[in-house]
Formats: sequence, structure tokens, C-alpha cells
Amino acid sequence: MKLNAKEQMVALSIGTTVMRYLKEEGTGEEIIAGAEFQAMQTLEDILSILDDKTLDDPSCFHRIEAILRAVERNGLSSLRHDW
Repeated sequence: MKLNAKEQMVALSIGTTVMRYLKEEGTGEEIIAGAEFQAMQTLEDILSILDDKTLDDPSCFHRIEAILRAVERNGLSSLRHDW
């Protein structure tokens, strides 16, 4: 499902509210740990792409495309990447 920028911001706000609630109630540690793991995996994927010397081209098109694909694999989207 593709969300526009406003919908993504609302989803982020909802997620933050739910996470705050789970932490305050002392429940949901597994949910939080899973989400944190996925977030770290996304960052590791992006860092790996940035360090990948095989993706070098003058305009960095291949590197940018790979980063956008990694972001999309992890449930985020961009209206700039619509193919």
C-alpha cells in the first residue's frame, strides 16, 4: 500500500503513540524489540549499499535505486519511486 506524505506522517504519529503506550504500560517488549530490529536492519541495508563500490556511477543512479528498493522492502515508500 502506498501512502502519501501526509498519511506516512500520520502513521508515524500513530506508531509513536502506540510505542509510548506500550513502554509506559510495561507490555509489548517483543513488539518493540521486533520493530527496533527491523529499523536497524533497514539502516544496515542502507549503509551496506552506500559502501558497495559496484554501484558507482557518475549520477549515483544505481546507488539511489538500491537504497529506495531497500527502504521499500522494509515497508516505507516514496512517491518519487513509482515503478
